[in-house]
Formats: sequence, structure tokens, C-alpha cells
Amino acid sequence: MARRQGNQRDSAAEFAGLCVQATLRVPVETTDRRDGQRAVDLRANYAGRTLAIEVKRVVDAALRESSVAASRLGYVRDERLRLSWHVSLEHRANWKDAAANLPRILLELEALNFPGGPPWHLASVEALLEEDLGRLRVGGLWPSPPTEKHPPGFYLMPEGWGAAVPGIEAIPDFLGSLLADDAMARLRAQLRAANADERHAFLWLGWENAEAWALDEPGEKLPATTPQLPEGIDAVWVGGTTVGARLIAWLPRRGWINGVVV
Repeated sequence: MARRQGNQRDSAAEFAGLCVQATLRVPVETTDRRDGQRAVDLRANYAGRTLAIEVKRVVDAALRESSVAASRLGYVRDERLRLSWHVSLEHRANWKDAAANLPRILLELEALNFPGGPPWHLASVEALLEEDLGRLRVGGLWPSPPTEKHPPGFYLMPEGWGAAVPGIEAIPDFLGSLLADDAMARLRAQLRAANADERHAFLWLGWENAEAWALDEPGEKLPATTPQLPEGIDAVWVGGTTVGARLIAWLPRRGWINGVVV
């Protein structure tokens, strides 16, 4: 894949370029972003038409940061407590602040024989504690008897985000909504400004997007419906970021196709 001299390295865009090149069997060129111009990530010529391709990783940075914070903190032993507590925090919580302030709050909850649950269960019992937990962005607290592995103490974990796994048929509607979202305003502007016959959005979906899980399934099944793309976007590519995940694309003159992951 050709690269213009002086390009700033963008691994997501470069990998996308290699995949587009292998799928369409045409050369793909990366574009220069260090000059501050609103250039798209990739350009290609395919079937007599010029393509402008903008690449974006779709990840939840706050969720990823909270997962790392939970792993680093681990289980916190506290001999002042009688129970072992599992405490969920919202993704944008301050983990250091929560870890420092929770022991005092958990002691008070044990004195109240709080059975566990979301903080609002405390509203009619101890409103000040509910306010403290709200300030710390605590989603829920669940006590259990201590064990040898988990003596009195607490474990902070990110608030649950799991969901039923959507099938491949959910992807077109998901992509239409995602590309129309405010978070994609810059991508839409980049593509609208591009001088090309076709403007392609290329999305790498992180594992925190449940819709990406369908791309982890084996086989070559494709969606049956057409995505409703915002004005200025003519095609969309979507791939997962886990090992072995598939890449699929909807192209204006071909419909859905399976892409090649290099």
C-alpha cells in the first residue's frame, strides 16, 4: 500500500487500507494529516471510480479505563469490615476517590445491616449515605460472607455493560444510527469535504460494542437489509477488533460483501 512521504502513522487507518486493498484488489493510498488539512485517511480507484475512505475506531474509552483500574486495584482487604463487598462503579467514576472513601461508607452500611442493592435503596434509611455513593458514582453494592480467598474487604468493578448478542441482521440499523450520531460529526464532515465519486466510512468496532460480537461468529453470513446511511456517506465497512473477527462492507453497486482481513 502506497504512503505519501511524511505521513503520520495511524495503525487503524493503515490496517483498514490493507484490508480494502486485499478485498477490492486495487492499490490504496494513505493521505497526509500533519499539514492540518481535512484530508480523509485513504484513497483508491475502483471500477473507474475514485474512493475517499475515512477510518474510525469505535471504542468506549471510559469503560476500557475502568476495566484497567479494576484490574490494577484488585481485591482490597480491610480488617475493619465484617463482610466481603462487591461494588460496581460507573465508567466515569474516580476510582482513586472511591477506593479511599468506600471503607468508611461500607462500615456504616454494615452497621445498618444493608442487604445490598443500588444506592437509591438507602433513600428512606440514610439519605446522606445515598448522596455520598452518588458522588462516588457507585452503581450498586452487594455484601457476602467472607471466605479464605475473599476475607473482609471490597472489590471495585466496572458497572455491567453486557447485553444479549445481536445477530448479523442488527448491523445495518446499528450502523445507520451510529453514523448519524453526534460522535460521528467529524467523520461525516471529512467525507462530505472529500473530492471523490464515492465516500466510504470504515469502522473498527471495539469489543464493548455488542453488535461487533456477530462478527466473531464463524461463517460468511451477511445482512439482508440495506443500511440507511447519512447524506454524504455512500458505503460502509465494519470489522471487529478481536482476533479472528470478520470484516464486511456494504458497497453501493454490490450490496453486502465479505471483506478480507490481512
